[in-house]
Amino acid sequence: MAEGTFFHSLFWHQPISTLCFFAFAMSFISLWIRKTAWVWGSFLLIAYILAFQAKIATWISLIPILILFFCHYFLKNELPKSARFLLFCIATGVSLALSFHFLPGFQNWKIASDLCISPGAYPYSLWFNFDKPFIGLFVLAFSIPLITSKTELLRVLKTSIPMSLVGILIMMGISLYFGLVKWDPKISLIIFVWLFDNLIFVSIPEEAFFRGFIQRELYLWFGKTPAAGLGSIFITSIFFTLLHLIWVADLSFLCLVFVASVIYGTIYQVTRSIEASILCHFGLNLIHFLFFTYPALQS
Repeated sequence: MAEGTFFHSLFWHQPISTLCFFAFAMSFISLWIRKTAWVWGSFLLIAYILAFQAKIATWISLIPILILFFCHYFLKNELPKSARFLLFCIATGVSLALSFHFLPGFQNWKIASDLCISPGAYPYSLWFNFDKPFIGLFVLAFSIPLITSKTELLRVLKTSIPMSLVGILIMMGISLYFGLVKWDPKISLIIFVWLFDNLIFVSIPEEAFFRGFIQRELYLWFGKTPAAGLGSIFITSIFFTLLHLIWVADLSFLCLVFVASVIYGTIYQVTRSIEASILCHFGLNLIHFLFFTYPALQS
């Protein structure tokens, strides 16, 4: 069966799972349309009910979800430093556990297994994860200011697009120089599924969590100075790099991930816009997927 036919058949024959992740995606997208709990919360409730019906989630999965919900709900307010630090540690621990798929109650949807996207590359498996996106959803819903006007959008784009292009050129140049990827332009049949998954369930939640939560909290904790900005970017990038151990455990690749995180963090620190770092993150992933070895050359 051709890949395109396979994906069409997969989504058509598992409508509850398909609708579950569509509703989950809408809970993210709706935050930029109308940021109110009645909207994103309704989509999230529908997604969870469908996930329960499709056996993607069980009732025990509510425990980490509710912990994150209440942590971020209270963190949106001014709190004593000790209380804020405690909630920060709890939210970070739960989020990292969700990112590594350590917690019970979730059965993520495997869309494809061991795909050969590029010659000589590591095999690639495509998942729709129901646990990991929660690391960013409540951060976006409660804490991070989002772009609400055309003027604000143009201001952010004016700064973020040139910075993102420079960052992408640096990343791909380093990758080619050290032989981590090769020039490999392609249009894979999984491109549309990959675009949906990588934007909604990877780039947006990862940037919300790492830049909008960890980096922002560290920056505030260290005192809002230039040194605080550098320190928050560096520490956040260590966490971000460790997360990618579950993808490719190659030292050269992980060093490249660290550099990428520094670029994302710098763009966020300069623009103070989560949309800017999301744009760079997704843009780099897209260029990588379309034009270079994906995910990386095997050693």
